[in-house]
Amino acid sequence: MAKNYTPKRLLGLVERKFGVKLSEGNFWSESYKAFKELENLQPLLIAKSKKERKKIIKEMKEYFIEQSTKYLNQILSSQMGP
Repeated sequence: MAKNYTPKRLLGLVERKFGVKLSEGNFWSESYKAFKELENLQPLLIAKSKKERKKIIKEMKEYFIEQSTKYLNQILSSQMGP
């Protein structure tokens, strides 16, 4: 059974395991910076074809863009008030 790990939960686990504390903002920022490196993962992905590996990378990028945008909107909304 797969577990759902939110970035917040993963960051908590990293802090407990390694003693490194990162904010969720840092997580999303570093994730975005690492986009160019995602292509290097293609040979390591278990997929039937190169086309399928490219689709997985595309979906990963879309996930990080969507989630980081959602996080940024939450931060901006909370700072602007009602």
